[in-house]
Amino acid sequence: DEAPGGKRDVEREELAKGYEYGRTAVHIAESDENVTTYETRKGLDIIGFVPREKYQRYMGMSKTNVIIAQKTNDKASMALSSFVHSLYELDSYAIARFVRLDNSKPQILLLAPSIEPDFE
Repeated sequence: DEAPGGKRDVEREELAKGYEYGRTAVHIAESDENVTTYETRKGLDIIGFVPREKYQRYMGMSKTNVIIAQKTNDKASMALSSFVHSLYELDSYAIARFVRLDNSKPQILLLAPSIEPDFE
């Protein structure tokens, strides 16, 4: 009662982990916590292709990124260049699954080729 706002300090060992579900805090036991984590490995995997005319590109413009190869890796540069040119020549986009770090949530991306003079 003497603490500011009538609150009291709680030891770290007494705390329980929970998640917000709407406006309700839901308790998660340590034994059940492994069910809530989705194990992923970092990487970029191609999962499919879409013809360019089947997708309105402006619909996905809320977030954009550019994928580039390692500057000192000629093999990666050649592979990325080949991939970009094949998408461009086939008039297609690629659908990819991207995981930035191990055990982080996966994202589904649309990869669209961009070729300009001295840059692809």
